[in-house]
Amino acid sequence: MVYTNIPLMMTVLISTIVFTFIVKERNNKNELIRYGFIILIAIVCYFFNDHNYFIPFIISICLNVAAGRAIIKIQNTRTDLRKLLFISAITIDVFLLIFFKASIKLVSLAGFEPILLPLGLSFLTFREISYLIDIYTHKAKPFQHPLGDIAYIMLFTQIQSGPIMKYHEFTDPDIKQEQHNFTDRLDNINDGTQRIMTGFIKKIIMADSLAVFADQAFNEPVRMISLPMAWFGAICFSLQLYYDFSGYSDMAIGFTRLLGYKCNENFDYPYASSSISEFWRRWHISLGSWFKEYIYIPLGGSKKSQLTTFFNLFIVWILTGLWHGIDLTFIAWGLLHFTFAVIEHFTGIHRSEDHKVKTLWHIFVLFGIIIAWVMFRADSFSHGLWYIRSMVIPNITDSVSGRPNRFIPGLITSITALIFALPITKKLESFMHKRGLDKIYIILYNALIIILFAVSLALSANRANDTFAYANF
Repeated sequence: MVYTNIPLMMTVLISTIVFTFIVKERNNKNELIRYGFIILIAIVCYFFNDHNYFIPFIISICLNVAAGRAIIKIQNTRTDLRKLLFISAITIDVFLLIFFKASIKLVSLAGFEPILLPLGLSFLTFREISYLIDIYTHKAKPFQHPLGDIAYIMLFTQIQSGPIMKYHEFTDPDIKQEQHNFTDRLDNINDGTQRIMTGFIKKIIMADSLAVFADQAFNEPVRMISLPMAWFGAICFSLQLYYDFSGYSDMAIGFTRLLGYKCNENFDYPYASSSISEFWRRWHISLGSWFKEYIYIPLGGSKKSQLTTFFNLFIVWILTGLWHGIDLTFIAWGLLHFTFAVIEHFTGIHRSEDHKVKTLWHIFVLFGIIIAWVMFRADSFSHGLWYIRSMVIPNITDSVSGRPNRFIPGLITSITALIFALPITKKLESFMHKRGLDKIYIILYNALIIILFAVSLALSANRANDTFAYANF
């Protein structure tokens, strides 16, 4: 679902809240109704936001569910046929993902008008693959009715940019929020809408404001940009991507909560991390978990030889880069994170008892993450290399970007963004709780959220093509 489409978002929000009050009990009949509601809203959202790929979207889901139900029906009576169905379905899913991403790259290289990926293709593909693997390996107890399978893949709250909920997580009974009475439903609505508003504020006020300064830097002639401006642009983009993506995740989690389901967190203050391994336990948590569960561990993880561990880490990070796009910039981004991961795994430097060593590594990791984001944002591999060079070696001929008036206006925004990218609100909440001021904190926090959400709606109304950064994946 494209959450920056305000009329559609508000329509879905109101419809979901009304549905929550109508469908109360969590019995089998109501669950089928709930699945039907999820599927209906998903169809409406996808059609209005990406009607060009609507038919392929439906066909892809139907083929995967048909393959999954066939695997369930066959069970262990025909292991050869079961395996063939599984491999064929996975192969088709991966092929379509590669085909579309490669097509975009080829069209770009040929100089034609750029084309867009089908909405949320990368996320949809990983959900379909999770569905097939969990059924094939008996990791999840499948739904009795195929509507449950379709609802999982089409879960409209997470179509565009995740989080990537795995099939066995969706089928787990513990995922269902209790709605025994009016108070339970009201709590779900309160928590869900507050999370939606928080995510929208992150996107409109923080991410979009930071994007102005990041774009300004990255659009400069790369061989003329000043060293301070290069660093300023890289830091702004690092923060922009965090607020943009975590904002979407917050909204997705909020809408999922309104539907009566729990959803795992996707971000946990990643820039507070002191190591690259910790960073990936805090950043895009669902993607890291997906690769760990379906790629890294099946390959042997770190339980075999050091050479095998090195190879497994290499495969995971190359695939992580390619998942974002078939481009040297994403491969380079993945290889940079692979390099940090290998250093940490084989040296244990992030666990050093020497405080100075640990602090230096912490600083090195933060700088490394920012530099890796430059490759992620760069228009091309050479653009990324030149931009990184400008962050290290001052250009002989700086453009006017070196003048303070070009980036000083963004300092307040970036400093504010950096402060709130750290667990400040958690510490403030804990501080107020220890002094018995919980109610005051809740009132002030909710009032601030409502005011900022109103401001966000006003700002969003005056912006065109206000999309999420991860919508491209």
